Amino acid sequence: MKETELIDKYISIRKKPESNVIIIKERGYRQKKIDIIEVNIKSKLYFHGIEFKIYNWKLGLKQCLGNRILVPYNSLALYYKYEKNVNISKLSKYGIGLIIMYDNDYEQKIVPKRNKLLNQRKYQYILENIKNLYPQTFVN
Repeated sequence: MKETELIDKYISIRKKPESNVIIIKERGYRQKKIDIIEVNIKSKLYFHGIEFKIYNWKLGLKQCLGNRILVPYNSLALYYKYEKNVNISKLSKYGIGLIIMYDNDYEQKIVPKRNKLLNQRKYQYILENIKNLYPQTFVN
């Protein structure tokens, strides 16, 4: 199993017309990239950054912590075989969500909390970038 396979599986599960979600791969600000950003169409301000890892939850947590300046909500997605290794209280402490990826499904174990470290300038840059990709969705 590779991270890219996890990402593709997640996208194929989530990206359905009834889900009201736009999923953008590898967006960020300058060198900082997030594996995927989900935008809920019904709540255009809900940006959810997700980092995918097979087993290295500590590296995933570190990346999620860094992503807090770019998007308001962040989660770590991890392959189910390594769920037992995760320190749930550490993720909860920082408001990082946890998504467990199965072979053909996923489960949201921890819902992310809105972080307070968001850098408005960087967030606006990403928002404008996404608006340019999906102009019909973000009509004011």
